Amino acid sequence: MKKNILEYLEYTKERLPDKTAFSNGEESLSFSSLSISAGAIGSALLKKGITKRAVAVFMDKHPTTLAAFFGVIYAGSYYVCLDSTMPDDRIKTILESVSAAAVIYDKKNAETAHGLQ
Repeated sequence: MKKNILEYLEYTKERLPDKTAFSNGEESLSFSSLSISAGAIGSALLKKGITKRAVAVFMDKHPTTLAAFFGVIYAGSYYVCLDSTMPDDRIKTILESVSAAAVIYDKKNAETAHGLQ
């Protein structure tokens, strides 16, 4: 019996590594690729000492967004989703309220993310 979502991911990766974990219709991510990407993100956060803290994820819906969520969980932190359609002031308020230790963003939201920090 799996106790948490990370155990489920690892179990599924071993059994069905090439099965699609997530697809947006144009791009997809297999369970193996998801696990590798998430592990890399988790490791990067841990190298920066970010654990047991809020990490904001400022990305549009995409297969790599799921990897960011899992990566934050691998680091022992929790993620806070930010929606790019929210006004900047609301995003800043959320970041301040949760005391986000880091922001993971995609190319599309990079400029806005840099302006918020």
